[in-house]
Amino acid sequence: MHSNIHDAVRSLLATRREYVREAVVDTAVRDQQMSDSGADSLYAEKARALRRLEHKIENETVDGGDLGLIAEAVLRYELNKAVEQSPDQVSAMR
Repeated sequence: MHSNIHDAVRSLLATRREYVREAVVDTAVRDQQMSDSGADSLYAEKARALRRLEHKIENETVDGGDLGLIAEAVLRYELNKAVEQSPDQVSAMR
């Protein structure tokens, strides 16, 4: 399963690099906000890792070890967009 996810991330990087960077930046900002508001320090660590990843995407130096973090960032980005676009539906599903 990991290879399918990694293949999908590689494909996104090849065809939609700016989208991937946007997802990584958005997730980093959200994690930093969570950290700043007193949430678990894990958020600060994730935000730093995502910022490093942003630079790797810009410099085209992403390696295989980064693919899982990219996949997580894209997933969280899409989930956050869905929640923001349809908050009533999300509330009804709870």
